[in-house]
Parts: sequence; C-alpha cells; structure tokens
Amino acid sequence: MEITLPRLSEPIAFRFFADFHVQPRETAGFTAQQNLLLRGIVASPRILRRIARMRLETDLEGITGRHLGGLFDGPSVEDILACVLPCLPEGDQTYWEGLKDGPGDMLHQEIVPVLLAFEVTLQRAEIEE
Repeated sequence: MEITLPRLSEPIAFRFFADFHVQPRETAGFTAQQNLLLRGIVASPRILRRIARMRLETDLEGITGRHLGGLFDGPSVEDILACVLPCLPEGDQTYWEGLKDGPGDMLHQEIVPVLLAFEVTLQRAEIEE
C-alpha cells in the first residue's frame, strides 16, 4: 500500500498483511457424493491447500473495497472440479464430470456447497511501516 501526497518528494509505503485460518465445518444435509468429495479433499494436502485458497479468494472477492477490488476472483465451478477430480476414484470422477451435462446448473448446485463448507476465519491483520 502506498500513500502519495503532492507535497512529499517520496511516497510513504506501508505493508499490510493478514493471516487466515480455513477449515471444514459441519456438513449436515450433504449428499453421500458431497461427503465423499469433502473427505477426498481433506485427505490430499495439495488439494486441501488449493481448495482453502479458492475459498479464501471467494471471501475476499466479496469483502474487498476500492483498494483491493478486482484483485481476487472466486473460482468457477470448472476450476473447482478440475482441482478436486484427482482426489477421487474413477467412478466418483465420472459422477462429478457427468453433472456438467445435467439439466440446469447441477454441477454448481452440488459442488459449490462443498467449497463453502470450508470456513474462513481472520486470525490477525497488521500494518507495518
């Protein structure tokens, strides 16, 4: 972050940072396929980290204002699907891929609740000079 005033010869710079905690929460009402997908995500550290980042980016997209607007985009359902398919057995991959061709927006209705099952909590935010 940089502050520029017309009468200063050099801008004043600050460093802003925040630590977030992302974890799965209660999944009451999930289908068997959604629960299997969630367990597959949690079992793979690489995919869990990517999904946690997608979830955080989704939150940041909704809360950023004029300074951070446009820096964060929530993932598309295709991005989520591409991320999670490797953690699933072949039969489950077929199920989730098949939702793309289902009536309406079946993939969105089924996969987004799994992404949103990860809760984002701000742990700390600071500004350094």
